[in-house]
Order: sequence, then structure tokens, then C-alpha cells
Amino acid sequence: MRELREETGISVREDDLILIDTLAGEARKRVYPNGDIVYNNTSLYLVKINSQDIHINGDSESLKFMFFDVNNLPELLHDEDLIAEYVKRLT
Repeated sequence: MRELREETGISVREDDLILIDTLAGEARKRVYPNGDIVYNNTSLYLVKINSQDIHINGDSESLKFMFFDVNNLPELLHDEDLIAEYVKRLT
């Protein structure tokens, strides 16, 4: 909830969140240019929000926040495995 607020300016309650899955392991491995290797643990949640709830400000980490239809996603997305989990849940 804190990260959602920091990244998007959207506030939600714990009751608004539905856990989809937690992904870990090789699929979440990242190697950085300096050679550092990390294995991220990523928990995915589904939450319904109203577009009026979005108030991006200059302090937000995501100034180009956008929504996309799952049937019309842009090319070159990061974390395709996470997006696949969301799409699986929605269908």
C-alpha cells in the first residue's frame, strides 16, 4: 500500500487488495551492469481503483503513469512474467 502511494499517489485500504501470487527464483533474477546479482521476490495484487483516485504530483516516482488495456499492451514492457500473471488472473 505504501509503495503504491509512493509510486502513483493512489491510496488504498488493505481490504481493497487481492493477492494474485508471489513470484521468486530464477524468473526474478536480475544482473546489474556493475555485476551485482539480485533475486527479487515480487507480490502481485489486484485492486480496483477509480480514475478520480489518481493524483500524480511532482514528488511521485512515476510521472508518466498510464493504464493499458490487457489486449492492447505496448511493446518493450519490463517484467513480462508479472504481466502474464495479471492477464492469467483476469481471464
